[in-house]
Amino acid sequence: MAKGETEEREKIQKLMDICYMMALEEIPFSKFPRIAQLEIRHKVPLGQTYLTEPKCREFSEIIGEVIENETLNKIKEAKYISILSDGSTDVSNLEKELVYVTFATNAEVSTKLLSIRNIKYAHAEGLTELLLDVMKCAGIDPKKQLVGYCADGASVNMGRVNGVAARLKRDVPVPWMVVIHCASHRLELAIKDAFKGVSGIDMVIDMLQSIYYLYEKSSKRLRELRVIGEVMEEAVLKPCKANGTRWIQHKARACSALIQNYQAIVAHLEAQGADNSDVPAAEKTRLKGYLKILKSLKFVFHLLYMNIVLVPLSHVCRNFQKGSIDLLQATSCLEQLSTTLNHIVNDSTENIATMGPLGDLIVRADADPGNATYKLVRLSNGSPAVVTAFKNQMVVIAEKIMECMSIRFRDIEHDNKIKCLKLLDCTLWPKDKDQLSSYGIDILDTFIDEFADLLSANQVNTDNLQIEWANFKHFWLENLAHLPRSDLWNTVTKHYADIYPNLIHVINVLIVFPVSNAVVERGFSAMGRVKTDHRNRLGEKTLEQLMRINLEGDKLEHFNPTLATDRFFSSVRYPNPQPYGKRTMDDPEGDDIVTAKHAK
Repeated sequence: MAKGETEEREKIQKLMDICYMMALEEIPFSKFPRIAQLEIRHKVPLGQTYLTEPKCREFSEIIGEVIENETLNKIKEAKYISILSDGSTDVSNLEKELVYVTFATNAEVSTKLLSIRNIKYAHAEGLTELLLDVMKCAGIDPKKQLVGYCADGASVNMGRVNGVAARLKRDVPVPWMVVIHCASHRLELAIKDAFKGVSGIDMVIDMLQSIYYLYEKSSKRLRELRVIGEVMEEAVLKPCKANGTRWIQHKARACSALIQNYQAIVAHLEAQGADNSDVPAAEKTRLKGYLKILKSLKFVFHLLYMNIVLVPLSHVCRNFQKGSIDLLQATSCLEQLSTTLNHIVNDSTENIATMGPLGDLIVRADADPGNATYKLVRLSNGSPAVVTAFKNQMVVIAEKIMECMSIRFRDIEHDNKIKCLKLLDCTLWPKDKDQLSSYGIDILDTFIDEFADLLSANQVNTDNLQIEWANFKHFWLENLAHLPRSDLWNTVTKHYADIYPNLIHVINVLIVFPVSNAVVERGFSAMGRVKTDHRNRLGEKTLEQLMRINLEGDKLEHFNPTLATDRFFSSVRYPNPQPYGKRTMDDPEGDDIVTAKHAK
C-alpha cells in the first residue's frame, strides 16, 4: 500500500472514531467540523477533505451498516428467528414501525434491531406487508426461519381473524408460528386489573401522583423538603411518577420514595399548611387535604402493603425486559412469583409479625388503634374496624393479583407449543434411567406435530429425531447432568451438533420463542433522543443506523474502525471540494492525497 494511501486510511479511521463517539453521545452532525478542527488543533492529522456534515452522516451510516451486517450474518447462522414489532410516532409526527429480531447463537439468545420503517398504512394488511418486506430485505425466509411473533395486545396486531399475527399465519403461510402478547405489557395490565376498584390502593396511587406533581413543579418545595430531610438526618429521594409509565418498576419506585420521605413530607406539609405560612389560602386547603390522607391509618396500611406486593412484581418485570431472556426463563419467573404471592397471603393471615414495618404497625394498631404511629407520626382515623378491614383486604388483594395474572397468562399455560419448552428444562428430567428413557417422548411428538411444516422445510428427519432424543438423554445422565440449563444447551450446540443434528433444530426453535417487547420500547426511547426537534429531518436510513450504533455499538474504548474504513474505501466515491475555499500552495494540509483509485 502506498504511503499516501496509508496516511489517508489513518485519517479516515480517526474520523470514524469521532463519528462513532458522536453517534453514541447523540451529538448532531453539525458539530462534526468543530470537533474535527479541535482535534487538528491538538496536532491530530485529519486533513481538510472530509470535515463536513455530509461526510459525518456518511461515516455514521457506514459504521451502522457494519453493525447491521454482523447481525444479518448471525441471523443466517442461527437459522431460526422470532420477530418483535411495535409502532409509534416520532418528533416529526411520522408513524414509525420498529422491528427487532430474536435469534440464538450457541443457545445464547440475542435480540437486535432489524429495521425502522415509515408506516404507509397503519392497518393490519399494511403492517403485515411491511414486516414481510423487512424480512425479505434481511434475507429471512419466513417459511424456513420464522418461529414466533411478539407485539402488544392491540387488535391490529393480535386480532384473531385479521390481525397481523393471524395474517402472517394464514397468508405466508406459517401456521406453526408462536404468537406472544408481550409479557411485560401483560404483567402491567394484570396489576392494573387487580388494583382497579380497591379503594385503599386507588387512594395510594392518587396520592403518589399528587406528591410527585407537588414537588416536580416547584423546585422551591423540593429544596425545602431536602432541608427538612437534612435536619432529620434522613436522605430524601425525589418523588417519582407512578402513572402514565410503561412498567411496574415505576410504581414500586414511587412507593419506595414516599415511604423513605414520609416523615419529611408530613413535616413539610404541616409547615406549609400552618396559619402563619405565606402559602395562599387555596393552596393551604389543598395541602391540608394531602396531609389528612397521608396521616390516615388506612393510607399508611395500603402504602406499606402495596410496596410489599410490588417488590416481587417489579423484579419479575425487570427480568422480562432483559434481551437475553427466553420463554422458559419467563415461565419460571412467573412460577416463582406465584409462590411469593402465596407466601404473602399466608403471612397476611398467620405471620403478620414477619411483614416488616407493616407487621409492626398492625401489631401496634391492634393494641391501640387510636394511637398508632408510623415514623413518629401519629396516625388518624384509627379504629378496630379499619384494622380488621385491612387484614381482610390484604388477602383479597394478593388473591386478586394471582387471579388476574392467571387470566392474562392463561395461554402460556395451555398452549401446546409452549408446553414443548419442558423439553429444554433439564431440572424436570428424572435421574432414574428407566423413568428418563420414557420422559419427553409425548412432548417431542407434540413438538413434531405442531412444527411439522417448519421441520420439513429445514429437512429435519423426524424418525431420527426420536432416536437422537433417546440417546441424548442417557448421554446427559452420564456426562452432562451437572451442568445448569443454559450451560447445557450451549455445550450441546457448540460441541455435539454433528452427533445430534436433528435435535439441534428442536433446541434452536424452542429457545427463540419471544417473551417481551421491552427492547422495542427502549428503541423508541432511543429514537426520541436521536431524532429531536433540532434533528427532525433525519432520513429513515440515517436514523436507523444512528439508533443501531447507539443501542448495539460497543463501548467507545472497544470500537475498532477498521471494518468501517474498509467499507468506506471499497465504495464508489468522488473527490470532495474543500469545505472552506480552495487550498493554497502554503496550506499546511496540502499534502492530502486522493488517488485515482479513490476518486472513482
